[in-house]
Amino acid sequence: MSIFLDAAYHVLDNADHPMSAEDITRLALDRGFLITRGATPAATMSASLYMDIKEKGAASRFIQIGPNQFGINGKWEKRSEPGSDRKPQKKEGKREVRLSNSSFTHGLLDREIIAIHTFLNGNSEQLPTSEKICDWVTMCYSLGLYSEGGELFSYVDLDEVNSWYYDRTKKMARLCTLHVSNKQG
Repeated sequence: MSIFLDAAYHVLDNADHPMSAEDITRLALDRGFLITRGATPAATMSASLYMDIKEKGAASRFIQIGPNQFGINGKWEKRSEPGSDRKPQKKEGKREVRLSNSSFTHGLLDREIIAIHTFLNGNSEQLPTSEKICDWVTMCYSLGLYSEGGELFSYVDLDEVNSWYYDRTKKMARLCTLHVSNKQG
């Protein structure tokens, strides 16, 4: 099975709408579902999705909703016409969420924490974007990694993220710093 297809499935399974191959790839890379050194990962993602759908047909995990729009087979329906609504069909009952006990989720968290420590120790081969660092600050706060969250914020470039996201992350980093100060004091 293609790592691109697995990454696409995890991104789309957590999404509330179909997405383009470019958006799927960006989120897969940002969230650590996909690690590649290829020059055109979005093209590889798009080709992987198209080929999987073409070769497997109705047995594919994916469905093409519209031009360059993909979803999970059975989660969303194909558009009946170009201007139709992109929202998923409502299903009866509640969707079960099993993330808290998932070994996959724990593996993702472990990889993200390792990536954070690798970056902070100056051993990263690839520098994360400022948006990714903002995500890490929020994650560190949520997981109680306060010293890491406070330290990460100094690497965020205001010009690379939306101002509201920068301000939100700045507040989270400040909370991290306060937690560290209270622990020491």
